[in-house]
Amino acid sequence: MTDKEITRKSETPIPLVPDRPISLRVAGADLLLSGRFDHWRPVSVSGWEDGQASAALLFDATATSGAAPTRRNPDLLSFASKTVEQVGEHSYRAHGTLRADGAQRTVDAVIQTPSGHSPFFFLTLGLERQAFAGLWTELQVLASQPHEGEEDGHEMRPRAWLRLPVLAAA
Repeated sequence: MTDKEITRKSETPIPLVPDRPISLRVAGADLLLSGRFDHWRPVSVSGWEDGQASAALLFDATATSGAAPTRRNPDLLSFASKTVEQVGEHSYRAHGTLRADGAQRTVDAVIQTPSGHSPFFFLTLGLERQAFAGLWTELQVLASQPHEGEEDGHEMRPRAWLRLPVLAAA
């Protein structure tokens, strides 16, 4: 096993780079997030308090995977919500369904979008210990590892961005 892998109970190696997409379907309160996002990283994962934990994830909204989940590339998790309320400027609370580890629970999530034109957004999820222990462990390991390029001082950059049009001279 390499330093880029961990092992679950099933002894299946898991890469320590977030290469499994996350599926989001959130609509309401002037917020729409829909797709399988494959460029994301866990920013923080808190410990268990009273059987609860939370995970804050940073997403690049320009990086969606059009392919459906497969056995080789399953979604790490999915979150769907039609109940969304704005709780502050650029901050929303979504009440919906989280699916991961073969479990499904109703959870609250906080979604934060930066002001201005940014391709990034944050999603903070509450995790129930008994239902999502494997997900919490995987996110905790990913959050503790340096991400590709970080050791060189590189930051997470969007996969797509607005570009100035190229004009041809006649």
